[in-house]
Amino acid sequence: MSDCTIFSGHSQGEKPEGLVSIIGNIHGIEDICKIIAEIEDERLTIEEVFSVALENKSKAGFHAAWVLEKLCEKNPLYALYFVDELCEKFDHICNQSSMREFAKLLAVLLAKADKGRLDQDLSTKLRNAPKDKIVQRCFEFLIDKKVINSTKQNCCELLLFCVEKEDWIKDELQAYCDSLQLRCEPSSMAYRKRLQHKLNSLK
Repeated sequence: MSDCTIFSGHSQGEKPEGLVSIIGNIHGIEDICKIIAEIEDERLTIEEVFSVALENKSKAGFHAAWVLEKLCEKNPLYALYFVDELCEKFDHICNQSSMREFAKLLAVLLAKADKGRLDQDLSTKLRNAPKDKIVQRCFEFLIDKKVINSTKQNCCELLLFCVEKEDWIKDELQAYCDSLQLRCEPSSMAYRKRLQHKLNSLK
């Protein structure tokens, strides 16, 4: 991406001309940091980036989700601008790379909320999120054989925060954890140990 500058002059709520193309052409963390700088300097709004993140069929959608995940890793308060809409539309996410970033983002935020390390307003939004939609979509990704392991693992991490809602969620996570024994990939075996440890800690 040769030029990451987003030109102003667009109306609030509209995508700046070329934004989808610019975000779609991101190449690595350096370009992610450039987009984050645009947001921090208020030359680009979070709402605009989030609107691109909902572009399920394009590479730009994944890259925008990646930007938001890294932005909130740096400062979780930015999630206040889009977390309601993300949770409301969670069951419509189709791009598995976007799901990987969004599931990771929500799991990290919920972990911080559990430890009392998150802004009260953001914690309240997360507590009031439509968990049914999150649970349904995460399990749809878990059972889809075409979905990559890293996305499934982040879905599991997010589902761990929904266990208290229904006992069956824990049972299904345990079944998925057991299924990882049948795989030979080192990454699957390593994640199985981490997931089993977390499931055991819930007892």
